Amino acid sequence: MQSIVLPDSLDISYAAELHALLRDGLEAGEGVELQAAGVSRLDTAGVQLVAAFLHEARARSLPVQLVEPSDVLVSAAERLGLADLIPAATGTF
Repeated sequence: MQSIVLPDSLDISYAAELHALLRDGLEAGEGVELQAAGVSRLDTAGVQLVAAFLHEARARSLPVQLVEPSDVLVSAAERLGLADLIPAATGTF
């Protein structure tokens, strides 16, 4: 399983780089562990990118483990109506 550490600032300025990392994770086809504890600031683009990645991973039946999603990430997902894609609890889905 590939491990990707999400940056502390998950915003549009990092979106292209993160997109490339997430795409590589999908193309490897072996599952991805997203380390999300350090996310302290984000914008809609960052949340949408992570949500799109999680959606695509599920469509490909690839395991994804969201490790310790920060309260900031979970709260933003809830406000954007994406809480079902970014669960508050650590787990594999």
